Amino acid sequence: MQLEIPETGQNRAFSIASGPEADGNEEIELHIRKVPGGLASKYVFEDLKPKDKLKFAGPFGRFVLRKHFDNPILFLAGGTGLAPIKSMIIDALNSGLKQEIYLFHGSRSLKHVYDFEFFKEIEGKFANFYYIPSIDNPEEGWTGETGFVHEVVGKRFQKFEGFKAYVSGPPPMVDACIKTLMKGRLFAEDIYIERFFTEKDRITGGSKVGIVSRI
Repeated sequence: MQLEIPETGQNRAFSIASGPEADGNEEIELHIRKVPGGLASKYVFEDLKPKDKLKFAGPFGRFVLRKHFDNPILFLAGGTGLAPIKSMIIDALNSGLKQEIYLFHGSRSLKHVYDFEFFKEIEGKFANFYYIPSIDNPEEGWTGETGFVHEVVGKRFQKFEGFKAYVSGPPPMVDACIKTLMKGRLFAEDIYIERFFTEKDRITGGSKVGIVSRI
């Protein structure tokens, strides 16, 4: 969705994290990272107050769950790239999909890990769902996986044939995951991506690899 930033004439795009409901959602969940000097960050974290009215348009985009396949699913997310993937996981499990579903979510550090309890809870409810969070480097108090998302998924699986993969996050993370998936023989027709560009990325051209450009 496109969120209007008041008094600037500008919009910012955010993925919807809440799951679709047959009767419509009373709440829309967004995951917004606090970026120093960011236009949306200042508005959301400093200016926005409860009961303020927001202007937004949408939904837009084609980064959506393909439920007509029965392939096992890999969800690979970096940081707030978790947002659209969370929505798809909610949809997949509520729709009764039976294939194995894996969520690999990478964070920079322990303090950046979020929605941990949410995904651990649904992992306990659904036998076909597996949650594998990771942080970039070893840190006291963390007992989970360490390393970048592409490294962690590469340790879990050497071959990816037969999977459908959804990859969402910063351009370098997305490109690294694509390389790992393709090295394991998963190709473009089975990979769906969404790169989370910052304004700096847009100005400088963002990702340079672009192995898979579709969403």
